Amino acid sequence: MAVYGIGLILDLIEEISRRQAGPNDPILRKLLEEGSKEGKDWTKTAFPLPPRFKTKRKASAYSKRYGKAFKRLAPKYKKKSGAWKKDGFKRCAAAARRVAKK
Repeated sequence: MAVYGIGLILDLIEEISRRQAGPNDPILRKLLEEGSKEGKDWTKTAFPLPPRFKTKRKASAYSKRYGKAFKRLAPKYKKKSGAWKKDGFKRCAAAARRVAKK
C-alpha cells in the first residue's frame, strides 16, 4: 500500500463526508488513484465540484451610514504616514458608531 501524506488523508476524509458516498463508490476509487501521484491536487483535477451560489446580503441603512462616517472620520485618527494613531482605530470606530446612530 502506498504511503499518503496527512494532508491527502484529511482531504480525502473531507471529500467523503462532502459526497456522503459508500465504500465502493467509483468516484472515491478515482480520487485514491489520483491522490497516490505525488504533487497532484486531486481534489480539483479528479472531479471538480460545482460552484456554490450564494446570494449577497443587502447592506442595511445603518451599515451604510457607519461605513461613510468611518471613512470620513478616519483621517482624524491617523498619522501623516497613514498608520493609525494609538487606539486610533478603536476611537474612530466608536465615533463612527455615534454618528451613524443619530
